Amino acid sequence: MLVPCAALRTLHRHRLRSELWSEESSRAKVYMFIYVGYHPQTYYWEFIILARKLFLNVVMLLSVSSLALGLLVLALFNVATILHMHRKPFRDDFLNAMESGVLVLSTMLLFVGLFLYEEGEDKSIFLTVGIVVSFFLFCIFYVGVILITAAEAR
Repeated sequence: MLVPCAALRTLHRHRLRSELWSEESSRAKVYMFIYVGYHPQTYYWEFIILARKLFLNVVMLLSVSSLALGLLVLALFNVATILHMHRKPFRDDFLNAMESGVLVLSTMLLFVGLFLYEEGEDKSIFLTVGIVVSFFLFCIFYVGVILITAAEAR
């Protein structure tokens, strides 16, 4: 946890000195792999993604089949989706669209998956099949989009 915070602090210092995108700063180039794919105003976005993943791992470790934790993760995905769609952090519009799609899919699948906690009628088989089919259709769609985009780039 301390290493990412130290790296973010270092990046912030380099940005304040206008060294991040400067050709002259060799120290800032060491961290270029972290921020090069993002807009200059969202150089820190990799750390937002890291925090989201860390939070998800903490929730998974603490989870004891609790609906409340599932709702907390759903809230996290909603916030992450809204932030991503608002900031559009990547320089490449295609990457922004792909990340937005994955976040929306994750939010939708989690939302539907939360219905598996419902007591009463046994709908779990239908929900599970629906979740799996949705996931595979989405994967097929995105592979198609990637292939079409790659073909157009040639």
